[in-house]
Amino acid sequence: CIMTGGTNVPSFLFDVIPEGTIQRRIAGFLLWVHVSVSYAINSQAFCSSIISGGNNSRIQWAMVTFFIACSSYLVSNAIPFFKDLVAITGALTSVPLTLLLPALYYRQYYYMNNHHFHLHYYQNMASCLLLIYS
Repeated sequence: CIMTGGTNVPSFLFDVIPEGTIQRRIAGFLLWVHVSVSYAINSQAFCSSIISGGNNSRIQWAMVTFFIACSSYLVSNAIPFFKDLVAITGALTSVPLTLLLPALYYRQYYYMNNHHFHLHYYQNMASCLLLIYS
């Protein structure tokens, strides 16, 4: 990118490809395929975690999958500044994912292995402070 754009590289890497070229169309198609496959994989994993097993689990799975797909489509098209939504989502979830979950997993690991949760005072205090900070 630096070789073609110099120091004036756009923030969206796709904009490096010149408009109206076949390379841009191919790259756009491949980007669309990538996003579609990623969405399909992630949404199915999310939907399967919602559904509990049972007699009507296929019907429940179909209904939940349909609802998630429709709501995702509505949210992505109803918000005029989708880039801002993605930025807010990243800002709101980065702290819990990087600080809260490791502390919870640490505490859960020791609880499952020891069954009476005897941590050293400093380890317990550090874990609790990290949970409070998150």
